[in-house]
Amino acid sequence: MRSPFSYSLVFLFAASVSKGELLFYEPFDAPAGTELEDLGTPLGGSGTWMDESSLGTASQMTVRANGTEVNQHDLNPWFGIPDASPLVHQGGYLEGERRDDNSGYIALAPSVTATFTDGSVTWMSFVAASAGELDTNPGDFHHKPNMAIGEGELLDDRADNAVGQAIGGGAHKTNNRFSITSPTYWDDENGDLVFEEHRGFTLGNSFDRFEPQQLMVMKVEWGAETDTVSFFRFDISGDEGAVMPTEDLFDESALSITTLNNLDQSQFDTLSFHGTRCNFDEFRIGTTFSDVVVWDATPGGTLLAITEIVRSDVDGSVTITWNSFPGVEYAIDANEGLDADGWLELTDSVTGEADSATTSYTESVEDGNGLTLETKSRYYRVRVPD
Repeated sequence: MRSPFSYSLVFLFAASVSKGELLFYEPFDAPAGTELEDLGTPLGGSGTWMDESSLGTASQMTVRANGTEVNQHDLNPWFGIPDASPLVHQGGYLEGERRDDNSGYIALAPSVTATFTDGSVTWMSFVAASAGELDTNPGDFHHKPNMAIGEGELLDDRADNAVGQAIGGGAHKTNNRFSITSPTYWDDENGDLVFEEHRGFTLGNSFDRFEPQQLMVMKVEWGAETDTVSFFRFDISGDEGAVMPTEDLFDESALSITTLNNLDQSQFDTLSFHGTRCNFDEFRIGTTFSDVVVWDATPGGTLLAITEIVRSDVDGSVTITWNSFPGVEYAIDANEGLDADGWLELTDSVTGEADSATTSYTESVEDGNGLTLETKSRYYRVRVPD
């Protein structure tokens, strides 16, 4: 039986993370068919994009409307990030045709490059997916999406070499079927004036082909003697089970590589991306994880809220239900009133139920957290823990 009970609704994700500063953002939110070089200047950019793909001006990479199928030559279709994806996104996506090289670059604004200082941290993220065949001909499969910030653009058509120092990450093809994601930097370590790529990876981190859609996240820690870049790939397609990208998961799972020499990041002025037969979306640079991984905790961007509170007439327990996302960890707080200092954390480890749009938690009188048989009014809130 349901009893009247007070409860509170809260905005969740924005209230539960610390914010730094979003420095650069390219959502590819432009009319379908807009060429890369006609996109204009994004937040944190200087000037416009340059297209360095293998066909150049003969066939530039173009924006596709989100939800529009890319299916060139009867190859793997990609529809862009689904509208129902909990990853916050805008507009369309950049179509990379099935060709040897899809790459571009843009100069960064001084407000961005000024943050690349010793002792500081830079976060980057982008979404990528293959435009190659997945099933009909696995032997003819290439990809290698990468993003980097550095001293000039990455001009080598395989990103094996750069025109100067750079740092970032992405995927590297081990053969025509498997790929390895890894942190990467480009440096002239042997003094031959060639800036080669240096990757940190383990063969156990390989995966079978590059399926839509993958969120690539990088963390650069600038040091006075060496620099470290960490990288992790989050599957946001649901193929491996949707799990909310969190900084804790990144810290636990990311691979890292430390430069042999100290990169001169004061010369870094360009954002570059590169891949073969890849599509790209949602480029971000920021100073915190939550700047570059903007994630709604419920499907379709629905406001996270308590949807039902039921009190038992038998034992006085209270069951709270909220709209949730599978795999996300939620915290539950209770308060006797609405005093900001009165919130008590009941738990911080309720996992969103699989195959369900809601999750529930029950507080019992025996828990000893202030709920009694005589309680007439109690407030609850649900949040994603920091």
